[in-house]
Amino acid sequence: MDINNCQQYVTIIKDVITAGAALVAAYIGWQGLATWRKQLKGRTEYELARRLLSAIYKIRNYVSYFRNPFMSAGEIYQSMEREGIKAEFTDKDYSFKSSSAVYKVRWEKISDGMTDLEVNSIEAEVLWGSDIMEALTHLPRLISDLNFNVGWYLRELSGARAGRTEDIERYERYVFSSANPEEDEFALEMANAIKAIDEILRPYLKI
Repeated sequence: MDINNCQQYVTIIKDVITAGAALVAAYIGWQGLATWRKQLKGRTEYELARRLLSAIYKIRNYVSYFRNPFMSAGEIYQSMEREGIKAEFTDKDYSFKSSSAVYKVRWEKISDGMTDLEVNSIEAEVLWGSDIMEALTHLPRLISDLNFNVGWYLRELSGARAGRTEDIERYERYVFSSANPEEDEFALEMANAIKAIDEILRPYLKI
């Protein structure tokens, strides 16, 4: 074999080795990119699941506080002061005015929590589709029911309607939490709605 042929073989072998090295490097790069994408998706899902569950459990706590039948004198005074409501304890409409002020202030936390939930729900729909959205729709409906019944309860207190005992008692079942958790239908519905969401999101917190 002359030197020219030998150089040609060396060149061919060199090209083959170079091409093989490039293929190996490309494969390793592709695998690394796939792993990075998987890790990024996992981290994104983890953070979103954490934010959603945090928002949901904050709403649960806010609702629990909102439905607490006890209103301290300090809370009543501060709420009425904040809302600019003037009334004496002996006034006929004191119960309506004081309750309206307290519930308005208490509701602000629920409203903020629902806004936070709505923002994260949009991202959840983009990431996970309709399954999570079906679970997330029940909780806002319950909050809407609570708001509706609070409104009618306050109308009863204001004397705007010819109040009937059975009406105000029906509203109170939403507005006031029960001393016996097993008899608190609204709280049980809230717990079930939150449990359904938790069961979907909890696996994403395991990374």
